[in-house]
Formats: sequence, C-alpha cells, structure tokens
Amino acid sequence: MDLKTVIGLLGIVPILYNLWRLAMEEKMRHVELKDTLKEVMSKVHDMDQQARLEEQKPGKKRKRVIKAFVKKAKRYKKSSERKLEESQGQCKVKRMVRVPCLKQHKREGNDLLKEAQQLQKNGLTIDEFKTRGEKLLLPMNMYMGETFRASMDSARQAIRTRAKNCIGIYGSVGAGKTDFMKYLYNEIYDDMGFKAVYWATAPDVWPDRSCYNMAMQKQVADGMWIRDFGEQYHNEETRASRIMAQLGVGGEGRRILFLDDVREAFPAYELLGLPSVGTDKSIILVFTTRSKEVCNRMGCDLILKKDLLEKEEAKGMFLRVMRHADESVEPGIIKIAEEVADQCEGMPLVINIEAKFMAGKKDIREWRNRLNELKGVISSIHLDGEAMIVNKLKFGYNCLNDSQTQRCFLDAAGLLAKNVQVRKERIIKKWKKSGLIGMDRTNKYANDQGHTILNQLKRMCLIHVADNQTVTMNKWIRKMAQEVSKSLKR
Repeated sequence: MDLKTVIGLLGIVPILYNLWRLAMEEKMRHVELKDTLKEVMSKVHDMDQQARLEEQKPGKKRKRVIKAFVKKAKRYKKSSERKLEESQGQCKVKRMVRVPCLKQHKREGNDLLKEAQQLQKNGLTIDEFKTRGEKLLLPMNMYMGETFRASMDSARQAIRTRAKNCIGIYGSVGAGKTDFMKYLYNEIYDDMGFKAVYWATAPDVWPDRSCYNMAMQKQVADGMWIRDFGEQYHNEETRASRIMAQLGVGGEGRRILFLDDVREAFPAYELLGLPSVGTDKSIILVFTTRSKEVCNRMGCDLILKKDLLEKEEAKGMFLRVMRHADESVEPGIIKIAEEVADQCEGMPLVINIEAKFMAGKKDIREWRNRLNELKGVISSIHLDGEAMIVNKLKFGYNCLNDSQTQRCFLDAAGLLAKNVQVRKERIIKKWKKSGLIGMDRTNKYANDQGHTILNQLKRMCLIHVADNQTVTMNKWIRKMAQEVSKSLKR
C-alpha cells in the first residue's frame, strides 16, 4: 500500500467517525425528544387538573393565557410526533440528517416547560367576579346563650333547606341583631355550597330620604365589589340589572345577600333585581331592622325577633365580657356584678358597655356605688357610658314615622316608671286629654288611632305589651325618652 493510498484512507477516518457520531446522536436526540414531549404533555395534564380544581371554587375562571398555552402545547405535540415518525421510517443517512431538527424541537419543548413553570407561579385562574364579601370581625369570646342559639337554628335551617328566600330579623336597638347576623354570615361565608355570599349595610340617609334608593344600590354594590357602575348605569333600572347580573339570578347555585340595619322597606326587585318571595329559592335575602313593620312590608316569609336576654343569660354575658378584660375577679365582686347585670335589663348593648366599664375595678365599694347609680338610688357620676347608650338608642326614636308618634312615645315614657305596668286604655286616655290624638276625629276613632300608635311602638320594640292589655317599657328605652324630652325643652 503506497503512501497516497494510506493518506486517502486516513482522510476517510474522520468522515466515518462523524457518521458514527451522528448515528449515535440521532438515537440520543430521538430519545430526548420523546422524553421532552412526554414531560410537556404531563405538565399540560397537571396544569389542567390543577385549574379544574380551582374552577370548582365559586367565581374562579381559567386564565385565557392558560388556554392559549394548551393550544400551543398540542401543536407542539403534533409536530414532534410527526418528526419522530418520519425519522423512524427513513434510512440511516436521512435520519442522521434530521438531528438538527430533533435538537430544535427539544429546545422548543424546554421553552414550553419554562413557560408552564412561570404560568403556574403566576396562578392558573382569576376571579371571574368576587363571590364573597369580606369576612367580618366578631366580638372576642362572643356570648351565645339559649336565646341566641334558638334564633340561629331557625335562620340556619331556613337558609340551608331553601325553605325561605326573604328572612327578616328585627328587635330593638342594642338587642344584638348585627352581631347575630355577622355570626350567621361568617358561617355561611365558609360554606362552599353557596356560590355567592355578600354583606352590605343599608344606608343612613335620615332625615333626607329622597336619595334612599340610590344610596341603597350603592351600598349593596360596594358589598358586592361592584366599584363603578359606569355611565351606562345612570338610573335605578340599569343599576339593578348590574347587581342582578352579578348575583346570577336564574343561574345555578345558591346566592345570599345579608343586609344590615334596614330602616325602611324598599322594592327589592326594582332596586336590586332580587326575585319576589317564593319565586326563586336559590337567592336569599337576610336583613336586620328595628321594626317588624319593615319585615311585613318587605313580604318576609320568615320573621325572627331578636329578643333581649333572659336574666341568667344577661348575667352570663356580663361576666364573660368582664372576665375577658380582667380574668381575676373576686367572689364578692361577682355577686354585685350579677346585680349590675340585672340593671342592664337584658340589653346586650348595655351589658357590653357596662361590663367593659367596670372591668378591672377591684374595690367592692366602687361596684356598690355603680349598682346604686343604676338603681337610681343615687345620682350618677358616670355619665359618659350612659350617654353612649342613650345616643345609640335614639336611633329607634328617630325611625318613628312622624312627629305625632314621637310625641306619643315620649308621653307614654312619662307614665311607664320602673317596673310599672299600664293598661293601654289609660295611655290612650292621657293622649286624648293632652291633645296628642283625637283632635280631628270622634272619640271612637281616636281610640283606634291610639291603638294603632301603640302597635307601631310595639313593632319598633320601644314598648312591650303583655296579654295585649298592659304596657311596659325597658328602663334604658325610658332613659333615652327622658333625654330626648329634656333636649326638646332646651
């Protein structure tokens, strides 16, 4: 073999090596692409499963970018499978030529995996719209006696069984209606069986009621995260349609709106798009009010009265609030504390204020002094707490329909001293004698007018009527009436 031949053979060696290397690389690239494709499609499956789980939560919707990514991954799968099939059925040389193409597809797969990782980091779903308001803060160690639990069971049963779709909770100012409904709201809030759960507080536009409807829609819209009605929602009808659309009237799943402190009846369909009683049990309206009259006018199919606490419950709540502020209480003080609780006359508002006011006081003489102040044995030197209570209770007086009813209420408070029961006829007779009623009608019709006013005061929880004959008044309501009378004389 001459030198020229040897040189020629040596020149072939690199070529053969490169061919061998390409053949080995082709096999490796083929396997790598198959693995990358498998990893990409596995990632797509995992993302789809994760998104499906998130979409089961009310109001969750898959992002559009996720849908676009899945389409891109499917195109990649189709293209890669075609390249793998083509290389599989060709001769060795042609398969080796396709190595760069296989490498390119692998790089595309790696890019898709990086994109998927970033998409998962950013979240796969968004809120189509917020289906929950904010969870509400409840009083620490909230007291729940038998009266509370009984009312709660009735409301819970009606809501969960879809038996009612308009529930009114009424009671006097300070009876604990708002805390009661907050507790119910928080419980329903955590129940994913409800598609949407919202809370709003009815507007306080007294004494100017001309803007009540718009204020009501705005308050509810805020509670439902509808921050801007926009120019297209320029009247009551279009605003109601926007609220109705978010509530999803006629859609699947149960929705519930809690509305606190409704001062007067309003057209629920015209203002909020809520269906009338009995027509759509998937949408429930629960509201609190100071007057049973509002519940009647709203057409409630369940009316619950938030009663004042019984004596033992009042004592239990007082001690619970007091001990939360100061755990160390002497036995001698506890006995007087229970008597102080009696003077609160079952009103949670008063109990809460008085218990916090007296918490931490260790001198038993100071407790005896406060008890005698509350009994009226001595004049009070603690006016701030009582002023706070009276100012809150004045809202009940302000909600009376007209000045005549207000004057009759204040006059009745003068007759109803502590623990005194007065027959209806005596109160009506005094009203007639004072010229508060009956000036424009005969005696017979004046009596009817008097009973109508008494019934209104009863529905507003400003008086208590026993056996439909005798009238009594809560001590703190009477204090409020006395303060109002004093202010009117100034």
